[in-house]
Amino acid sequence: MEYNEAVSSYEEAATCFLKLRDDRALTWFMRAAAVCVENGKIERGIELLMRWGYKCAQELGDTNKADELWQKADELRSEYKLSHTCVITEFVESEFKGDVNKALQKAYHIYFQFEVKVKINGRNKSTHTSLCRYCIDAHQRLDSHILYLWNKQGERRINDVIEERKDKKDT
Repeated sequence: MEYNEAVSSYEEAATCFLKLRDDRALTWFMRAAAVCVENGKIERGIELLMRWGYKCAQELGDTNKADELWQKADELRSEYKLSHTCVITEFVESEFKGDVNKALQKAYHIYFQFEVKVKINGRNKSTHTSLCRYCIDAHQRLDSHILYLWNKQGERRINDVIEERKDKKDT
């Protein structure tokens, strides 16, 4: 089985246990991360541990489970001497007010700074998202806000088309 399939299967199992509010979710999340590490995708494993820790904190309200996953990510980062610098540690929604296009552009600019890229065959390819326990919340809130802005932008475009059609009908 390819590593991506194994990780997806373990993640699916963990998500099922998470829905049941069952501690066994942690075991499956850890197994998925171990598969990443075994396949040389250490930074991807760290990213997933951070995301899953956040998910446990949000969905279970259990910071102990989140801490276990985040601690494992910190251990991997230390063991493999991998550095991390937070892009932002706090998401301030008011910084993205005003013109939707400008707000979206600013949000994307920050969001893409979390992405780690390598050059493969002359093209930049994102390998993982660099996260830690201090910036994961800001990243997730930024991600949600981008979705909100994107939807708002779409609504505005739809309204513009409706107005154009009304104008054409009236003439």
